[in-house]
Amino acid sequence: MRTDVANLALEHGDALLIHAGPRGLSLLRRDADLLVLRSEQPELFSPAGAALSALIFAATLVVAAAGWLPPTEAMMLGALATVLTRRISMDEAYHAIDWRVIFVVAGMLPLSIGMIRTGLAAEAGRLVVAALSGFGPLAVAAGLLATTLMLSQALSAQVVAVIMAPVAIGAALALGVDPRAMAMVVALASGAAFLTPTAHPVNLLVMGAGNYRSSDYARVGFGLAIVVSIVILLVSPLVYPF
Repeated sequence: MRTDVANLALEHGDALLIHAGPRGLSLLRRDADLLVLRSEQPELFSPAGAALSALIFAATLVVAAAGWLPPTEAMMLGALATVLTRRISMDEAYHAIDWRVIFVVAGMLPLSIGMIRTGLAAEAGRLVVAALSGFGPLAVAAGLLATTLMLSQALSAQVVAVIMAPVAIGAALALGVDPRAMAMVVALASGAAFLTPTAHPVNLLVMGAGNYRSSDYARVGFGLAIVVSIVILLVSPLVYPF
């Protein structure tokens, strides 16, 4: 019932879902005819606590950005400072960790290392170049872009760039075009990590908070990857003509 509630006569056993502030809840508890089964206590805003949390957050970012400490150590110290200053409790910190992300990263690392050490990733790039070299530089660039894009969904962007850059430069020299053109295609494509949650640390970080599934990344990222690929293939030849 959503309308004319003020004129509704209550009966014994009726259950009400009520949204009220601290004063309203206090009045309800004093009413002998009502039984408050449970109430969520509102969190009181603390200016000093908020300022301290913001200071810890800013200091952590400055330390990491300035290179005074590795980002992992800076973030760990920031989290420790948040607990020591009682901004959050140890239990809250523990429950805030998305363990799915930890296990996904731990599972993907051996796959990445295996693809690199066996030469599978680099060989995939060479096969693409060999198959498309007869169709011209733009076709080779498209093949390198597609290969880089696929590899970046399982490997980190830095690793993919290191693997594919020599292949792209070698292909450019064989075709007699500016090596910077092919290298730029690979560099830009290695950052187009939209299709899987393991493609980029940011994807994993928001996976738990947003309650996303792997299919959500593919559904949203597929169209974005196509748009980015088209833009790269159109603009790169204009900057570095083939």
